[in-house]
Parts: sequence; C-alpha cells; structure tokens
Amino acid sequence: MDWTKYPLEKLFIFIAGVCPGIAAFVVLELSRPGTFNRFFTLPFLGYRTKLTILIIAAFVIGYTMTTFFRGILGAIGGVYGTWLIKKHPSPPSFEIQLGPWRDPRWRALLKRHLGSQSPADSMLMTAEVFKMRMEMAKYLPHHEQAAAVANLNLEKLNLEINDSQWSQWYDYYHEKVLQPEETDVLSHVRWGLNINLETAALFILIGSYYIPNLRHWWVFVPTIVWLCLLAAEEYSILKKYTDPWSTLSAQIKYLGSISPLN
Repeated sequence: MDWTKYPLEKLFIFIAGVCPGIAAFVVLELSRPGTFNRFFTLPFLGYRTKLTILIIAAFVIGYTMTTFFRGILGAIGGVYGTWLIKKHPSPPSFEIQLGPWRDPRWRALLKRHLGSQSPADSMLMTAEVFKMRMEMAKYLPHHEQAAAVANLNLEKLNLEINDSQWSQWYDYYHEKVLQPEETDVLSHVRWGLNINLETAALFILIGSYYIPNLRHWWVFVPTIVWLCLLAAEEYSILKKYTDPWSTLSAQIKYLGSISPLN
C-alpha cells in the first residue's frame, strides 16, 4: 500500500492513537516508579531505538484501547437501539400526523434526483375527509355504493403506500446524512482527537481508583471534561438518530447539492 496516497486527515485518526498509549505509560510509571528510567538505562539499545520502541508501543497500545472502547460504545448503542425499538416501535408512516418526508422542498429535490422512480407526490387522506366521503357514498344509488366504497378504500390505501415510500426514502437519506461517506478534514481531525483523548480519560479515571498517585485535581479536571464531552456527543448522536426531524435541513442541503432545483 502506498501511504503517500492515503488521505492525511484519515491517517491522523491512527496517529492520534498514541494519546491513550501515552496515558497508559503515565499510569504504568505512577504505579511502578522508575520503570522508564530502567528502560532508558539499558546498555544494549541506543537512545533513538528506545524512543522508537516507545512510540510504536504507545501507538499499538493506544490503538488497541481505542478500538476496544469504540467496540464497547457500539455494542451499548446496538443493545440500547434494540431495546428502544421493542419498547417504542415505530408506527406506520401514515399513522404519524406530521412527518418530515411530507416537506414540499424535500420532496421536490428528491423527485428531481429520482426522476421517474420517485413515488407519486400525494398527501394522505385525513380521517375527516375519509369519513365525509364514506357518508357521501351512502347517498348514491344502491347498486353504486359498493363500488364507490371499494374505490374509496383503494384510493386511501394507495395514498398510504405512497406516503410509506416517501418515508422509506427519508429514512435512507437520514442514515446517509448521519453517516456520510466523505467528511471534511476538520471533522476527521476533531473526531480522531476526541475519541482517543476520551479513551485516555476513561483509562486514567479507572486507573485512579487503583493508583493513589493519580488522585489529583489537575488529573481529574481534564479527565472529567473529556468524559462529559463524550456523554454529550453520545447523547447528541442518539437524539439525531431517534429524531427524524433532526436531519431535514441537512437532507435538503445534500439533495440540493446533487440535484439542484432550477
């Protein structure tokens, strides 16, 4: 693999893995003072070799810690998502009174993007209208009533199917906006730093329970700050995933960039 062709911003995510590795070294040194002093006094290794070994070890340990931490977060998110779906199953789209997939701007952009594959641009028949038209069918000649009622039910069913198709397209772009294939350089750098520093903060917090030398305010303050940031990020992600309205503006912007209206 030619690393020179690999995007630097994505490579940064791996490089930032040294952060939790360094945190692990700090915890090790405080738990067993003199460990690194003994390592640097080894006579059969040069200074640069020792430094290289430490950097590689910090990367391997840190990257392993971050990968494990991300796996734990993913597992928790999956379990919670499954529980949430079972606890509060989503009703059919046509039973939802207000849905972002009925926004006219969003529909216009999606229709332009899908072309002939887009669902029919129709709105649901309200219960009041359905009831009124059902009552009107009773005033028709007796031999026409059954056909009128059947046509009315078929029309209502088709409108509900169209609404469901719009809802499915909205869910598709909801996921696409929340998990974009490409993000800007700043997003890669910020995410790479955040996840690695949050992993380091969690490791230090756990280590402080066993190592008294870590129990200082100047250790706890940045640790708590990064863990609070982690909680805020996870809450924000969860809220966006569970609230379809949260991506309406982003979807309109995305669809407008790939299929702009005249």
